[in-house]
Amino acid sequence: MGFQMAEFAKLLSDTLQKSLSELKDFTTDSPVLSQDLQDVTELIVLQLQSIMDLNPQKSQSPSPVIATLDSGFIGSTDLIEVINHCVSLLVTYRVLDLTMVENLRKLMQRVSHHADSKVRMALSKKIKGLYVILDPEFTDSNPITLAEACLKGGARIIQWRDKVRDKGEQLKYCEPLAALCSTYEAVFLVNDHADLAVACGASGLHVGQHDLPIPIARQVLMSEQLIGNSNATVEEALKGMEEGV
Repeated sequence: MGFQMAEFAKLLSDTLQKSLSELKDFTTDSPVLSQDLQDVTELIVLQLQSIMDLNPQKSQSPSPVIATLDSGFIGSTDLIEVINHCVSLLVTYRVLDLTMVENLRKLMQRVSHHADSKVRMALSKKIKGLYVILDPEFTDSNPITLAEACLKGGARIIQWRDKVRDKGEQLKYCEPLAALCSTYEAVFLVNDHADLAVACGASGLHVGQHDLPIPIARQVLMSEQLIGNSNATVEEALKGMEEGV
C-alpha cells in the first residue's frame, strides 16, 4: 500500500475515532449499546493502525470531516452519516474486512434506533396542556393567525385537521404552522397523511382507525416523528400500543 493510501487511512481513522467517540454520548443510558460501540471502535482502530504501521508517514493536513466535527455540536444522525460515509470509502478501497463492515453497519442501525426513540420520548413528554385541533372548515379566521393566537394563549399542541382540501393545498398551511409551533416550542401534528407530515416537518402524525395502518405510516414518517391514533375502546388503544404508538 502506497503513501497516499496510508495517508487516506489515517484521515479516515481520525474521523471514525472522533465520530464514534462523540456518538457514545448518545448511548450513555444503554450500557450494553455503549460497550458494543466501544468494542467495535477499538477493533476498527486496530485494523486501521495495522495499515498505518506499514506506512509510518503521517499526514500534516487535517481531515475536512474532522474540521466539520470540530466546528460545533452535531447530532447523532449527522455522526452516523459521517461514519457510514467513512465505511463506504473503506469498503471501496478494501481497507476493512466485510465482517467488520457488516458489524459496524448493524451497530449504527441500533444506535440510530436508540437515538430516535430518545427524541420521540422527549417530544412525547411535551404533549400535555392545551391541545387545539385546527380545522379550517370550522372557522372563518386565517388558520395561521388563529394558531398563533392559540399558542400565545398557552396552547402546547396544534393538530391540523382538514378533510376537504387536497394535500398540496394543505401543505401551504402546514409548512408555516410547523415553523410557528417550533418557534413557540409546541408540538405540531398532522391528521391522516403521513407524507404531508414528512413534507412539512411536523412533530408527528395522527391517524384514525380507518386511515393508513400504524406500521405502514411509521415506514413513511421520519424516524424521529411521533405517531398517535384515535381509539374508542380499550382494545383499540392496546392494539395501537402494540403497533408502536
